[in-house]
Amino acid sequence: MSTLPTPSRDEPILDRRIVLLAVASLLLFLVALSWPVEPEKLPEPTTAGAGAFSRSAVGHRALVAALRRLELPVVVERGAGIPPLDHETLLLLPEPDASSDDAMDRFRRLLSAGIAARAFVVVVLPKWKPIPDPARPGWVRSLEMLPVDRAERCLEEIFVLAPAARPRVIRPERLDPAGWHGVGGDPPELPAPQLLELPGGDGGRLQPLPLVRHEAGALVVQATPLPVYVIADPDLLDNAGLRLGGNAAFVLGFFTESLGVRRVVLDEGIHGIRQVPSPWRALLRPPLLLATLEALLLLSLVFFVSAGRFGRPVPAAGPSPPRGSAGLAHQAARLLARVPVDGEATLAWFELLEDRLARHFRLPPTSRRERHALLRSRLAGSAAGADWERLAGAARLLASRPGVRERELLALCRDAHRVYKEIVDGRS
Repeated sequence: MSTLPTPSRDEPILDRRIVLLAVASLLLFLVALSWPVEPEKLPEPTTAGAGAFSRSAVGHRALVAALRRLELPVVVERGAGIPPLDHETLLLLPEPDASSDDAMDRFRRLLSAGIAARAFVVVVLPKWKPIPDPARPGWVRSLEMLPVDRAERCLEEIFVLAPAARPRVIRPERLDPAGWHGVGGDPPELPAPQLLELPGGDGGRLQPLPLVRHEAGALVVQATPLPVYVIADPDLLDNAGLRLGGNAAFVLGFFTESLGVRRVVLDEGIHGIRQVPSPWRALLRPPLLLATLEALLLLSLVFFVSAGRFGRPVPAAGPSPPRGSAGLAHQAARLLARVPVDGEATLAWFELLEDRLARHFRLPPTSRRERHALLRSRLAGSAAGADWERLAGAARLLASRPGVRERELLALCRDAHRVYKEIVDGRS
């Protein structure tokens, strides 16, 4: 006699993997709720150029940090669109890449948008070409001074309607600290100065107005009457320059006090750094990375829980059970085998058959012990009666034992069914 197949998919099983996935998903959800979403704490790209996240000497990370410490909102724009601007916004365009037509095209569009919105537009002329250190990402190995025509190309875009008023870029060898005008505190300190020489002719409606100047040339110029300001030397506000002399006090005072802006938009697309907005890229970076991981965990949890509920039905293991009344006995044995108790269930099933035999012989309804005695006297002298008495003893024996094997249960059920059919209709 073959053993019964062990049930697998048709029984609820709490897999350990499901529990681990559920716990991990819950912990990740709690971490996501407590994650500090602050712009200055988000992951930053590594660059050695004049970027807002650059820690190199020509970068502007220190300027962005100083403005945020003054509780001035700073938005670093890296997309291809035009950011929202108004009359209280400072649009900072640091060191446009004059060698790139795409960068200069964006520079023109931002300049026009800032003038149309009456925003404060501050253009910082380019001066240095950083050479990155291949051994240390984000570091500068050396600096090369750009040609003067790179800075003058930016001035051409500003004074495009007044070529006669366009200043000329000059680079004197040294500056006398006593020759500054328009500086309230300590004078700026520029190791390798880059200034603007103003033209002597009349530019019509557009005139360069020097706000901070030296005897050798102008450092800060306004293209009046437009709210466009030109800073000639980027050393005034880069990471290395903010540590020298009164550069930091001058720059922060110029932005917050002289201009009185309440919001700063720093664009990086004008010097070659551009990042097209992508929802897929955002999902792979904090803090949305936590939501992505939790979604993957939940999908894994759903897969493991419902893996056995999809597709074709799983074929039953082992031989098919017999049909008819023999199949009913076989299924009854399987059900009894799955009961997580001792042989009491088998005795109850046997007593159910005995009740059906009592109704078959029309015995009076009495107690179970009296009914068993009447049934034994009715079957006395027959082979079937002897077999039934033997099976009754075997059922009581199984009920008294702590554990029953499936083979014994199946044998008892089949023998009881055979004797029952022999007593009722004379056949097995």
